Amino acid sequence: MAASGPSAGEVLPASESAYSGVTVKGGDKFTATVTYSGSTFAMTLADSTEGWTKTTTHAGSSGFKNASAEVVAEAPEVGGSVASLANFGTVNFTGAKANGSNLDTYSPNEIVMTKSSSSAVRAQPGSISGGSFSDVWKAN
Repeated sequence: MAASGPSAGEVLPASESAYSGVTVKGGDKFTATVTYSGSTFAMTLADSTEGWTKTTTHAGSSGFKNASAEVVAEAPEVGGSVASLANFGTVNFTGAKANGSNLDTYSPNEIVMTKSSSSAVRAQPGSISGGSFSDVWKAN
């Protein structure tokens, strides 16, 4: 993770929920898990570099399908607008799984982060193999 500031979890369509009392610094190592219990989602984010763990529990939205999983690097929203994307260099994701299987066994869709005003690439994911891939910063 190459950003500094608070971290958050979200269950769509609700907005993110910021975690207070935590520090995130460039180079921190994270483990994130989402577990569905039949009525709620428990989202756990652990920063092994800073030594903290936060868990948030949410109910799924009305009519949700519980049929997708995402591994995401995204620009934060600040004051209702998408903020500038920090130059995070390369972020390596490992162990991406859904229902206990590596995400690539599901033929996932790649999503390239672009600027809405110009379609310029902001971040480019690489190919996934064994549940691992990289995302590379391209532009702000």
